[in-house]
Amino acid sequence: MPELTDLSVIRALCEKYDFALSKGFGQNFIINPGLPPKIVDASGVDKRYGVIEIGPGIGVLTKELAKRAAKVVSIEVDERLPPLLAETMAGVDNFKLVLNDVLKVDLKALLAESAEVNRRMADTVSALVKGQDTFAAAGQPLPNYEVPVPKDSPLIGKSIGELKFWQSTGGTIVAIRRGQTVILSPGPYAELYSGDVIILVGSPSAAEAAHRLVTTKE
Repeated sequence: MPELTDLSVIRALCEKYDFALSKGFGQNFIINPGLPPKIVDASGVDKRYGVIEIGPGIGVLTKELAKRAAKVVSIEVDERLPPLLAETMAGVDNFKLVLNDVLKVDLKALLAESAEVNRRMADTVSALVKGQDTFAAAGQPLPNYEVPVPKDSPLIGKSIGELKFWQSTGGTIVAIRRGQTVILSPGPYAELYSGDVIILVGSPSAAEAAHRLVTTKE
């Protein structure tokens, strides 16, 4: 998808979907490409959290949020935008659009949904800590392995949940190293990218299965 902050791209999308900014909805689109990362950085959002966004527009900030958060639920009142967002957010599995007036939405239900994602992550961490205590009591460290994701891996762009990683390998992902960034306890919506390094705990056979999973062509 081309850069959504590019004015020529915005104009082309608006023309394609016969969309014009509405003063009544107070619509303004971000055209500074450096702004979305700064906003998300300031929010402190990471894979431990779900996000409720009010007014996604064409998805400029939404896409950046989806890269960092476990899930993004965007509430949009403008009925003209869903077809446009279907194009700009195509392939983003941790994005959900709610077409409604935010004043009429059951925010408690949406928050409960996000809380459930966070609860599952907390359960995973607790299980890992318990496992670590068990190994420590036995005088052994909790074994962990690093599995690089090659540039041609068939897993690129897929989420951990989609891969059923634990069922496929018997190992548990505790972190993903992406360049200088380490994503701790990534949730089921976390996607894998070229150059990522998966850090998992499990048996040597689990590490071998993970290596096969990231390298085997479909």
